[in-house]
Amino acid sequence: MEGEAGSGYRLLAGYDLPPLMLTTKESEALIAAIRLLKTWGGEALSQSLESAQEKMLAILPEARRRQAEQTRLFAPDFGAHRYAKTHFDVIHQAVSNQQVLQLHYQDESGQVTWREVLPLGLFFWGERWLLVAWCELRNDYRNFRLDRCLEVRRTKRRFSECADRSLSDFLRKVRCEVREK
Repeated sequence: MEGEAGSGYRLLAGYDLPPLMLTTKESEALIAAIRLLKTWGGEALSQSLESAQEKMLAILPEARRRQAEQTRLFAPDFGAHRYAKTHFDVIHQAVSNQQVLQLHYQDESGQVTWREVLPLGLFFWGERWLLVAWCELRNDYRNFRLDRCLEVRRTKRRFSECADRSLSDFLRKVRCEVREK
């Protein structure tokens, strides 16, 4: 590949890009996943998924594109997940940027606390998004349901994952707990 200012990039002679060919089942799976995340994710993610779906459909042969568009797998938006739209984008961005968050959080018993957390990942558990984070108040990993976040604020503090405060460490501990049961 080579490029020049004003003319863009081009492939050198003898090189070509293989076509991206998806099977009917692959395109159906991608459409279903896109529909699910567009409904249950945040606005920024939804916009990116819309763009990705348009690109995916554009590369499919006409017959396969029609099949993909008529996929009968849906994730309807009945408004039961408004909380996800409220806080998802801020939390998702903080996870990506390793930015400390302040959560005004209501636990299962109704107790409300302010927490500073190091957001490590977002997990979807059928109708609920969970934020896995290192909680500075508890000095341990905690799961925070997005529907229990009353307020979410980004701080200017950034963090780097370390061996005992990382998503991989959290997942390792969860696997060990599951094996022990």
